[in-house]
Amino acid sequence: MYRVMRPGGYAMISYANADRHDAYQYILDGYWAYNTSEHMVQLVKDSGFKPKALFETGLRGSWIEFVKPGPTKFTEDYSIGTNSYCKKVF
Repeated sequence: MYRVMRPGGYAMISYANADRHDAYQYILDGYWAYNTSEHMVQLVKDSGFKPKALFETGLRGSWIEFVKPGPTKFTEDYSIGTNSYCKKVF
């Protein structure tokens, strides 16, 4: 993903957040892989991206928004997610 993404480009990845009880049952049932917000932040950083925000919905959904370092036309407060679901901004 890092290789094909433009510098300054934004992306989001959804994941099963094992810290959430409603998502944890899906992990136990084998539908989703075990993960946490902390693991996703570290994975994003280790891959060369900059985490921008963590999001959660009431429907077992969690996702992380991140950007590839480099020049961009977007302002620092730009987000492709909706702020009403934002849990943490970096």
